[in-house]
Amino acid sequence: MESSSKDRTSLHCLPVELLEMIIRLLSSTTSLKPLSTVNRVFRQLCVPFIFRTLRISCSTSGLNCLVEASHCSIAPYVKAIRYEISERIDPHQQEIIQSNRDLTSLCTSLPLFTGLDTIQLCFSSYFKPPFDWCAERMLLDGQLSFPRHVEVMATAIAAAKKYRVAIRTLIISGFYPRVLCHSRLVTDIINEAFSDVKELQLHDSPAILNFFEQCPLPQLERFEIGCYWMSVSHLERFIYAHARTIKFLHLEDIWLFRENREGNILNLTLADTKMILDSLTNIRYSGILSELTINRKIDGCYEMKESFA
Repeated sequence: MESSSKDRTSLHCLPVELLEMIIRLLSSTTSLKPLSTVNRVFRQLCVPFIFRTLRISCSTSGLNCLVEASHCSIAPYVKAIRYEISERIDPHQQEIIQSNRDLTSLCTSLPLFTGLDTIQLCFSSYFKPPFDWCAERMLLDGQLSFPRHVEVMATAIAAAKKYRVAIRTLIISGFYPRVLCHSRLVTDIINEAFSDVKELQLHDSPAILNFFEQCPLPQLERFEIGCYWMSVSHLERFIYAHARTIKFLHLEDIWLFRENREGNILNLTLADTKMILDSLTNIRYSGILSELTINRKIDGCYEMKESFA
């Protein structure tokens, strides 16, 4: 019994390198906050993962959080910022936009996150209390405010680039307006801001695919599109426009209508993965891509993965 207890190895006695590997694995499956309270060593090892993603909203409290985080000790650990934007119903949000407080906060804060490489713009029409009751009674202004938020973030990213902060991954979700910008000046700002992007993800934002087809994106290597009623021709034009650099394409939760004419009757059916794959023949055999994947599975694999020599 005594020898058995001596043979046990305490977690605290493991090499730091091994503990880092364990924490890295745990960070993708569970919260590290309880583990970080064990002792000082675990706290130091967990902090970079706990504060890896900073989640803020376009609100007074959210922008205050952003500014405070940029000036405190966690700033070097922030790798990604998830910026959540809703329809402009809250009067406080209207005040933020009218005073350009969001622009000021983002432009002064982003350069201080020296390890920042990912920006997530999450647009939503969800309304929090006490404004949820009027959601169906008011005109939504996302057509005007959503493009402005992209412009503001692009301006802040361009400002951060002057301090060697480069955004490599850009994720946009829930953007439904058909026009992203109305002026050449704004287009130039966006082009400059996103010139370092290597991975672009568009989820439930099909309308801006046309804009990014025209956007230079000189370093783009991976493109992911999800929750999308697929237009094969639009996707083909995007791939061809970035043929010089793009190598990886991932489709997630894609819908495609298949037309089947029988006489004067037109039947529309929702295409399965094989049908979607068949519709991408031109892209698959263009010699542009190195890899095409469709739909992630729980085990980390894909429903379909195709590699090209």
